[in-house]
Amino acid sequence: MSGLLVVDVGTTGLRAAVLDGDSTIRHLRYRAFPPSTPFPGLVEVDAVALAGEVLATVHEVLDQHAGSVDAVGITDQRATTIVWDRATGEPIGPGLGWQDLRTVTECIVAAAEHGLALAPNQSAT
Repeated sequence: MSGLLVVDVGTTGLRAAVLDGDSTIRHLRYRAFPPSTPFPGLVEVDAVALAGEVLATVHEVLDQHAGSVDAVGITDQRATTIVWDRATGEPIGPGLGWQDLRTVTECIVAAAEHGLALAPNQSAT
């Protein structure tokens, strides 16, 4: 039986599922993966560890599924940002969670000086 692989990377955990043709969940795996908060206002994820957990969870759910997978759907937690080094394929630092406030000062300055209405939870900030 063929299926659809769905990966959902949420704020505190991730899940992978295989759905059949009528969208019934046939196999589901979940792993907790909470962010770290090294200081108030900072919310980070270890990008390498997150990638490893996603792959492990996907392998677990695919091991339960005897058929093929026709398509993959991926969702991610709002505006969490991970920057990768193109040459090495490695992240250049921790992923910044959508709740992270470290760019709030830059957002205020951009609004005051340029009229830009930015928020710290927007990836471009």
